Amino acid sequence: MNAPAIRARLLIVADDLSGAADCAVAGTRLGLRSAVLLHAGAACPAGQDVLAVDADSRRAAPAEAARRQLDAWQALAGAGTRLYKKVDSTLRGNAAAEIAALVPLAGLAIVAPAYPATGRTTRDGRQWLHGVAVEKTEVWRNEGIPGRADLGAMLRAQGLRTALLPLEAIRAGRPALAARFAALQAEGIQAVVCDALGEDDLAHIATASAALQRVFWAGSGGLAPALMQALGLDRRAGEGADGGADGGAEDTDGHDADDHDGAGAAAGTDAGIVPGPVLTVVGSMSSISHTQAARLRDAAGDALLAFEVPVDGPDEAVAPLGQAVAAALRARRDVLVTLSQATRADPADGLRHCRRLATLLAPGLPLAGALVATGGETARALLAAAGIEALRIAEEVEPGMPLLHAARAGAPLAVVTKAGGFGTPGSLHAAWKRLSAATPVDAPRAPIRTKETLQ
Repeated sequence: MNAPAIRARLLIVADDLSGAADCAVAGTRLGLRSAVLLHAGAACPAGQDVLAVDADSRRAAPAEAARRQLDAWQALAGAGTRLYKKVDSTLRGNAAAEIAALVPLAGLAIVAPAYPATGRTTRDGRQWLHGVAVEKTEVWRNEGIPGRADLGAMLRAQGLRTALLPLEAIRAGRPALAARFAALQAEGIQAVVCDALGEDDLAHIATASAALQRVFWAGSGGLAPALMQALGLDRRAGEGADGGADGGAEDTDGHDADDHDGAGAAAGTDAGIVPGPVLTVVGSMSSISHTQAARLRDAAGDALLAFEVPVDGPDEAVAPLGQAVAAALRARRDVLVTLSQATRADPADGLRHCRRLATLLAPGLPLAGALVATGGETARALLAAAGIEALRIAEEVEPGMPLLHAARAGAPLAVVTKAGGFGTPGSLHAAWKRLSAATPVDAPRAPIRTKETLQ
């Protein structure tokens, strides 16, 4: 593997693309240069403070998933780099096996996957979604996941000596919590599961653990911003130097704090967005995403053409849909593509559906000025089809919904990613409005066949 030579201050290793992006965008909010790689060997934009890599391990076998975490850490970590193991806030994938693989190299795991802004919390060491045990929600049903969302049990099953810090310990004050972390580490505990119901709980966890050595953090997009601040990575004027583990005075790559030539400097601007139609793709089977797609259709009206792709049947049967999408984009029309929910999809076929969707849409991708992709596997498959391996993060459209800049064949492409279960009913409409406002299409909009005429 020819890995890029980097010295990022924080390395995020994720199991899917949308998770990598929604963690790294926290750095952009703090004025940091942040980028996302589709694999550890991708060419990395220079001078990044925060680097997130998608190990693409969510559907891998546990042993293979563990190996991919180690490969990413060993390929991309530099002197002084801190590690953040991004895990799904609803505990999909191989979180426990991946954490266990990193412990021998990186030390004690501080495990806090709560993401209160999106309704994900941790109570009594178990994961909850809007107050419902995760194993009882659509998220686990759609994935066919058995058992209970009990973090401690999952980690112990991987052979890790595990402790739980309940809410009363988390809220006991920074000195007491820091002493508790240090004591558990001295006792040989390998993973500490932390309860958290709100943002303040995550801030307590981050500030109390930031000064520890031989430690890494396992969390979602919830803990990431608090940790970056606690580690002193905040570049915003007058902030970030108090209470951080490294003071945040200088980059590990030698850049001054005011030397912004990357994504952080582009936050809130339209740099990297070119005129052209917006392609929105919903490859997730989450009812949340499909509600968002329906809201987008209703709000956009005639400004948007909608196509629905069946999940069953031979590839030849859906080929005309791909041709119609390409024709619409060529005619400078904004397009929405969703996977049909008319047939219940087998959870085991999720990755196949994403790749099939990317193959179907590949001819149209060069014609799009911007891309919105819902579902990490969908986003990855589409970007891979476009030949994109690295993206710089520009801003956050909504919590958990970053705007990224990429280049395909030398031309810019603006990309918004979103996990399937994230967001409000209006989230996709917000992404579409953000991109369509920045990518005006002045050419006449030629008539094009609609979905109904293709049936």
